[in-house]
Amino acid sequence: PRGVDVLGLAVACGVEAIDVTTRAELVEALDRAGPWVARVRSDRRANVHDHRRLDDAVIRALES
Repeated sequence: PRGVDVLGLAVACGVEAIDVTTRAELVEALDRAGPWVARVRSDRRANVHDHRRLDDAVIRALES
């Protein structure tokens, strides 16, 4: 959510929190035992573009 310190909120609840900045860090984080919270930042425009492409592919698959 915008405007919410997700990592701070997790830590306040006693949950480990990490800020992932690379693919390697994400892969490493996925091997951790939980619970934990990871913030993974992305390029919003690229993300929207990728989701539109996926939505179009799903629609085409359902129509065929």
